[in-house]
Amino acid sequence: VKGYGATSVGAFGTSNDSVCYMVLPRITSGKLEFSNIITEFKGKKHNIIGNKILNSYKVSIDWDTKRIFLTQVKQAEKDSLKSFGFSPIMKDNKLFVGFVFENSQASNSGLKVGDQIISINEVDYSNISAEQYCELLMDNIKGSGPVTIHLRWKDSNGEPKKNSFERINLFAN
Repeated sequence: VKGYGATSVGAFGTSNDSVCYMVLPRITSGKLEFSNIITEFKGKKHNIIGNKILNSYKVSIDWDTKRIFLTQVKQAEKDSLKSFGFSPIMKDNKLFVGFVFENSQASNSGLKVGDQIISINEVDYSNISAEQYCELLMDNIKGSGPVTIHLRWKDSNGEPKKNSFERINLFAN
């Protein structure tokens, strides 16, 4: 699965890059075996697994012996990369498209990185606070919110657009 845009925002802003996601069926480290790990590869420099691998484990740190213990609490799921085909970012109290997956419904409908999001499910996001942005990400975009969203946006020419997007498993194909 491949996409493009900004996947995170830091102290120095965002940087756009192409990103590929793939499922590694099995990884071993010492006596540990990890399965179905979703891995993110950014550009040519960043090819790390990241800390999402720890989502399936209870992590205990013994500071005295300098050891880390991992106790598996759930099985990693291959279908855990679900998306509406895009991710929003906030800039200057406005919501923009920050990332788009290639060949997704969002991409195929003309949604592009940098387009301004006006509303999601009739909720106005033309002016958004940091708190509203966090709630949006946790509840609607990445959380257990709706399976379908109705999006209104302006493209780079200021033309109003609208479409509905379904949350899908990006590894289903």
